[in-house]
Amino acid sequence: IMLNGSRDARALFTIPAASRQRPWRKIIDTSLLPPADIVDLDRADQVKCGSKLTVVPMGCLVLQSVSARSLYD
Repeated sequence: IMLNGSRDARALFTIPAASRQRPWRKIIDTSLLPPADIVDLDRADQVKCGSKLTVVPMGCLVLQSVSARSLYD
């Protein structure tokens, strides 16, 4: 979960390695308009470990790590 409490500045986050080498999926991004701001896990974009994400002022990003197998169950 990445939160930016600033009213003016964007916040930059570096994505850590997920446990057990599971990929990250971006399931919530409050910078997007509905219904794109919250997506189902199976439709969520993958985010690479080590990449940088920007969170808009007063914004929130939520990533979830999942096993590759669970995406296809």
